[in-house]
Amino acid sequence: MKFLKKLTIFALAAALLVSSAACNNGTGSGEIVIEDTSIVLAENGVTEYSAVIPADATEAERYAAETLASYFLQATGATLPVKTDAGMSFDRNAKIISVGRTAILEGSGLALSESELTCDGFRIERYDNAVVLCGVEDSGTIYAVQDFLKYQFGYEAYAGDEVYIGQTAEAKLKDFHYSEAPDFEGRDMDGLLLYNREAATMLRIRSWNNSTAAYAYGASRDWIGGHCESFRTIISPEVYNDPDLPDTYHPEWFANSARQICLTNTELIAEFIKNTIALVEENPYGMYVNIAEEDMAGMCQCSACKNEINTYGMSGYIVRFCNQIVSAVEEWREENCPERELKYVTFAYSSGSIHPPVRTNAQGEYEAIDSSVIPHEKLYIRLTPIMYCYSHAFEDENCQINAAFRADIRGWQALTDHFMVYDYAANYNHYFMFFNDYDSLVPNLRMYKEIGVVNILRQNATGSSVRMFGDLYNYLVGKLMWNTELDMQELIDDFMEHYYKSGAQYMKECLSLIRTYLKEYDVQNNYGLHFQLYDSYQPALSTATVWPKRILEQALELVEKASATYDSIENANEREIMKNRVLKESFCLRYLVIKNYSSYYNINSSAYEEEIAQFRADMETLQAYSYAEGQDTVAWIDSLL
Repeated sequence: MKFLKKLTIFALAAALLVSSAACNNGTGSGEIVIEDTSIVLAENGVTEYSAVIPADATEAERYAAETLASYFLQATGATLPVKTDAGMSFDRNAKIISVGRTAILEGSGLALSESELTCDGFRIERYDNAVVLCGVEDSGTIYAVQDFLKYQFGYEAYAGDEVYIGQTAEAKLKDFHYSEAPDFEGRDMDGLLLYNREAATMLRIRSWNNSTAAYAYGASRDWIGGHCESFRTIISPEVYNDPDLPDTYHPEWFANSARQICLTNTELIAEFIKNTIALVEENPYGMYVNIAEEDMAGMCQCSACKNEINTYGMSGYIVRFCNQIVSAVEEWREENCPERELKYVTFAYSSGSIHPPVRTNAQGEYEAIDSSVIPHEKLYIRLTPIMYCYSHAFEDENCQINAAFRADIRGWQALTDHFMVYDYAANYNHYFMFFNDYDSLVPNLRMYKEIGVVNILRQNATGSSVRMFGDLYNYLVGKLMWNTELDMQELIDDFMEHYYKSGAQYMKECLSLIRTYLKEYDVQNNYGLHFQLYDSYQPALSTATVWPKRILEQALELVEKASATYDSIENANEREIMKNRVLKESFCLRYLVIKNYSSYYNINSSAYEEEIAQFRADMETLQAYSYAEGQDTVAWIDSLL
């Protein structure tokens, strides 16, 4: 199935229960209850209410109001007019739902504190008949609308093409006195949600690729200097390492084919500060000033840099450089734009900077090797566990693969409580393979929250919109990064019922089969199955060893049974949509079969050619053009024949 950009709703006619605690049955633990009032919101397809937006509403505020009106109509059969606040003032008895920064909000006196709610937090407040919905930023206003719909009508977004909304002949207004903030102000993931901005917004993923005003820009405006590596963004080789530009030519600033810069050169540091200030000025909405080393690049080998690294370690060398930049830019900010609040970010990365610049004192506690390596109070350490195990929680003492990372975290905690995270959610050699981090996802997120992480980017199947159970995974990560206390199994069950519908039981069994098998394999091998960014290891295991044919065949049989339940759907479009949802899982399972079991087919037979032809056709349907990092699925299929 080609990815659906247009929202498709499979409305389920269901009476709306009196208590909002029943909203959508199973959104996890921690659900709040908002009681009904006696105020009629809509009855028999009629409402006296209207939605109000600012006269100069942003695109995101208009999108939020349109979303409210659309689902209001589906839930009640009543048309909710959308009008501007021109000439209006706050009236607590007016039958209005104020959306965004309206005159009604201003007159209500409702306060929105970013320090309490973060940039994505929001408030919903009832004043007699009137209701005010607003976020700290536009993204929060969209989320406020989502939660209004959730508690009023059971709204829940499961994917870009699957949203539940309850239906009722009579709706009583809930008694909203409600605010909410996410556990992490930054919540990002690539893969499918990188390419579908509306779906990312519906799942509350603050995508860095979302440059669309209607969806409040996501994180595209958050990062100054880019969201990943930044040294060569701020000190560009095209400007400073080009002999044809003699006025700016500084080859001594670069090492390793210009992939890294010299962090001890005083002239470079001055230029880095100047360029960083220019970037801050050019990006008035930016939140994070990124000062990050380049990927897969050795550090400068000049004598001064080598001495720094030998004295302070890789991480100390980088932190000392960053501290100089932060101090200088902060001094400029305080004088020129004191109203701006900036966070400065640097990687703790696999180059060696993941290991903190600490030593163990006489009491056996970590301490800084030197006061100069303590991060500036505004510098955030972005933990990047690139070569660790994701099938076991990082804090699980039984997993020896993660022992070094546990020590690294404790070391960094001795220096700072300012953290961000850039971690991984897929196998980069096999995007279509089931990535076994379901048991570690919740404990890792809760650990991140506990140590003070404010921003997470989960690097998913970059370049691919397909991975095994990818739609479920996107939903889980979106929900759990917003609220780490939700119950993951409840979320899984809820998603399965609404997304796979009549095939839900078989898809539950398929997921359970895979997870149970992997758990048993791990136990039998004494914590010997470690999933990470590039295959499982310790010991090194082939994908054929990890995925026996019998398990793949059983899983495929369950997927086929789920698909068969959709044969009775009369509407051809709906039938195709449902079949293509499970086709994704069939495709991923068949990839593992074809890759690992050449003896499964007679490769010289017409049956084999037909199987490969069908696999190619399904690839086109799903647009699954990348099977691994930088690897083309078409070329791989061609190599099979």
